[in-house]
Amino acid sequence: MNVDFIIVGQGLAGTLLAFALEEQGKTFCIIDDLNEYAASRKAAGIINPITGRRYVKSWNYDELEKEFVPFYEKLGNKIDKPIFQKHEIILCLSTIKEENDLLSQATRYHYLDKIKFIPFPSILISETRSAAYSLQGYKLDIQELCNAYRRYWTEKGYIRHQSVDYKFSFEQNKVIYHDIQADSVVFCEGAFIKQNPYFKHALVIPNKGQYLLITKDDWKGSYSVKDKIIISPISEGLWVGATYEWTFDTVEPDIKGKEELAIQLEKIIKTPYIIKTVLSGLRPTTQNRRPLIMRHPLHTNLWAINGFGTKGSSLGPYIINQFLKIYFEGIENKFENVQSLSI
Repeated sequence: MNVDFIIVGQGLAGTLLAFALEEQGKTFCIIDDLNEYAASRKAAGIINPITGRRYVKSWNYDELEKEFVPFYEKLGNKIDKPIFQKHEIILCLSTIKEENDLLSQATRYHYLDKIKFIPFPSILISETRSAAYSLQGYKLDIQELCNAYRRYWTEKGYIRHQSVDYKFSFEQNKVIYHDIQADSVVFCEGAFIKQNPYFKHALVIPNKGQYLLITKDDWKGSYSVKDKIIISPISEGLWVGATYEWTFDTVEPDIKGKEELAIQLEKIIKTPYIIKTVLSGLRPTTQNRRPLIMRHPLHTNLWAINGFGTKGSSLGPYIINQFLKIYFEGIENKFENVQSLSI
């Protein structure tokens, strides 16, 4: 089999890359084993214009929005799936100071048109809160996106459902992997890049995230709620998360994560609800919270795209487009915070 690219990993990064390459008429083979702890398939997919408790606008958000909106619309249209839409995020504020900070930053960072004061939904605990504001964001159904394109590319014979063994050889500017010959390989392995002998020193920091899946019969809205944690509707129920764990003994979910989330949940949402399960995944983060585009210094037709962290839904299309410009046009990154590294 001769292709332009081998793509290792079919989480968010690998799916977006494969779609973009297909749009350009390039051929590829994806190798992916559906790792149950990959972060892409556990994320809520919320795109929030605001970062943290300081209520600043997310890095480069206005430019990112110009790229991810048309990108995801094309992705959904191609498979006729409603994977992306505008989404209401309800911000629960605890004090008058938080409300003042929000309004001040909304003026400073020009997002007043995206927020509005609202009455507290009856389903939430309001006695210990100062105010609620509705924020216009977006939501990407990452799991359906990845699953739908997996089915689509499986039918075309573009995916091999297996683990990669890293037995690559290099001949005359080509990469040989078993019976596949390609111009280049792009590794989109998330936190599991640490197992990759070619990129094991990548500046990626695995971060464990756990979340609860709950059911609550009287939750009727399609909105998400953001307080100390996020509650968001997904097809299986309500997603509640997530923890941020820098040190951990196991990737599997544990009682500590469940208890941490349950304590926060009790402060936000009124009972009754049922906790169905606790799940976990590994996020690929970086020290400065910016993604990585990497090229191997010796085998220059080996690349890696990584470090999407918790902002992959908003950053993904921009990073993929940056990679295409670097690869096909030799254009270096315009933004220094997107790292193009040799390791």
